[in-house]
Amino acid sequence: AGFGRHEIRQVMEDCCVRLSKDKEKKEMWIFLDEVNTSPDIGWFKELICDHSLDGVKISDKIKVIAACNPYRPRKIQNSEVLNMSDPLSKWMYRVVPLCDTMKEYVWPFGQLSELDEKQYIRAMTKQIKHKFDKNTVITEDIAASQCFLREYLANEFIVSLRDVDRCLNFFYWLMQQYETILENDETSPWTGRALNIALGLCYYFRLDERGRTKLLNSEIKNLSESFEIPPQVALHNTLKENLFILFFCVATSTPMILVGRPGTSKTLSLQIMLDTLSHRNIKQFYEKLKNKFHFN
Repeated sequence: AGFGRHEIRQVMEDCCVRLSKDKEKKEMWIFLDEVNTSPDIGWFKELICDHSLDGVKISDKIKVIAACNPYRPRKIQNSEVLNMSDPLSKWMYRVVPLCDTMKEYVWPFGQLSELDEKQYIRAMTKQIKHKFDKNTVITEDIAASQCFLREYLANEFIVSLRDVDRCLNFFYWLMQQYETILENDETSPWTGRALNIALGLCYYFRLDERGRTKLLNSEIKNLSESFEIPPQVALHNTLKENLFILFFCVATSTPMILVGRPGTSKTLSLQIMLDTLSHRNIKQFYEKLKNKFHFN
């Protein structure tokens, strides 16, 4: 969305310079992702459809391809309130309408079938470098979570392979923390526990409160109570969940955005997290984690 006419000019100038220095004059391919999130859609139209920029033709050696997000309305729940001052809030993706000429070039690729997606998940799972024979269970559980979320939220595009990668990243990190005990006890239940936490982080918290189960309640309670909570602060469910998610995202360097109405402890949870992980408190926090989770 932050990519506009200035950036387009800069990219094309750089490509032209590189092409002029290439003695073999090889073809150069430029891929522009999510072009319809930019308000300067007309400039992308000229570049993609007319193969020119600012009215000046671009070398035939430069090939431009692009991808765009779907233009479909959101399914609004009764509890949701649209921002009427924002015309893009009613769409599932914040997109600008394509120019009519661009629509002639659009090719809908659809999405992976359940079988194909499961094969991708299995291949991604096999890349985990760990000594355990649980690949089949992990694949089945993640695939089932993907299907369930699509059906429950009535949105076939709500999850993708990015969620699979994120889930496996959490799972691998959790397995690393428990590695010493696993080496001494091959029957340790930590594999299943780590998988449940990883699945919860990626899928459980995307359900509404009614759709959640008690699967992660004990894990959330144990971890959130390990933080240094100020005396005047009540450790309610929302704060517990915020701390739980924040901790694992910080620990695994996973980007995340806390979304919620005012008063849902977003800022407070971050302040508690930073205070607990500060130099003066980190050792005490580590000891609590070691006792409750057996982390290394």
